[in-house]
Amino acid sequence: MKKQTSLFILFLFLAFATKLSAQIGFSDNFNDSNFTLNPVWSGEVSKFEVNAAKELQLNNSTAVSSNETYLSTPSLAVNDAFWEFYIRLNFNPSTSNFAKVYLISDNQNLTAALNGYYVQIGGQSGTVDNVRLYRQDGTVDSLLIDGPDGTVATAPAVKIRVTKTTANLWSLFLDQTGTGSSYQLQGSSTESKHNTSSYFGVFCDYTSTRSDKFFFDDFIVSGVAFQDTIPPVVNQVTVLTPQQLEVGFNEKLDSSSALNLNNYTLNQSVGNPTSVNFTAQDSSTIELNFASSFINGNTYNLTIQNIEDVAGNSMIPSSSSFFYSDFCREA
Repeated sequence: MKKQTSLFILFLFLAFATKLSAQIGFSDNFNDSNFTLNPVWSGEVSKFEVNAAKELQLNNSTAVSSNETYLSTPSLAVNDAFWEFYIRLNFNPSTSNFAKVYLISDNQNLTAALNGYYVQIGGQSGTVDNVRLYRQDGTVDSLLIDGPDGTVATAPAVKIRVTKTTANLWSLFLDQTGTGSSYQLQGSSTESKHNTSSYFGVFCDYTSTRSDKFFFDDFIVSGVAFQDTIPPVVNQVTVLTPQQLEVGFNEKLDSSSALNLNNYTLNQSVGNPTSVNFTAQDSSTIELNFASSFINGNTYNLTIQNIEDVAGNSMIPSSSSFFYSDFCREA
């Protein structure tokens, strides 16, 4: 069944797009016969095509027994958000053949570790295949909404809608007719762990016999991009060695300010560090190295200023005290 996109929803999308400067979304029904322009989809482009029915179709002629293939496109929509799409699978889904549609992802590569949210269509044994909403943390998946069993068990051709409010209420809807005229609520969940987005995309998990039987269409995405206006703060100062401190912040930092030696000063005539590095963890943790050793039994004050987060918010200057002891090295 070819698309019957709701003109009302499209009108809302366009109205919001002109009203909100932070609105970042897109729509794509592939009527231009490509997925390389307006918007640009990237990833494993050689394994997809736009077919004669103007649908995005998986078409992997080199498929093997187990395959994971994706396409993604930039999308910052995360608050007051709306995602809608059509999906058709010309087979009965199974644990080896199912689809995911990533609503939010911080990684363009949807087969890699990432942080985000996705809708899974199928992927279960027997005839209980349904539509589910998951959160993904790296490589760990957490189920948020588990729709009624059996709704996509038999060659589904359906439309799916997901909404997310500014209060972080997620709602998952399914229209089993595929027309967009008969949505039924599958469930709701309040969830707020990941509040930024970079990409939206489709993901196919399949065997060689299903390598040309995934179809997608009628994407509409709208929402407001997350806007960080809160400056970073110091969470903890830890003594690692007699000449080395570790400073933990509550968020990732801008490297140019965070790695500036002059932004850190230790009293007791120690002064600025000789080197500043991010730890292997991420850019929210700093390692400071000093020329002189800390003196046993002394209390020190570390002053930090002019540090910015990745959104450009500058921290309020702070001073953190720690007592140095050969027997206890944590602030």
